[in-house]
Amino acid sequence: MSLHIGVSAYTAWNSLNNATRDALALGERFRDVLDFDETRFLLDTDATKDGISDAVQKLSDCDEDDLVVVTFSGHGAPLQMANGK
Repeated sequence: MSLHIGVSAYTAWNSLNNATRDALALGERFRDVLDFDETRFLLDTDATKDGISDAVQKLSDCDEDDLVVVTFSGHGAPLQMANGK
């Protein structure tokens, strides 16, 4: 099972040209080349905090011996954790 998140359209940052296409291409590769039986996508406006949380929760539907892969294509930012790292 794989989940591919792609965000090209941003309101606070510059939009990206290829993040959504990258997520779609990765998903197609996992499905068509790596033979994953289930491939899910979360793209642009659907990739909200709640959308991502729901999608990750649905990954728990997998069997104990399933391989689960999550990819993200989009902007990132550093974050300082509570422990200072």
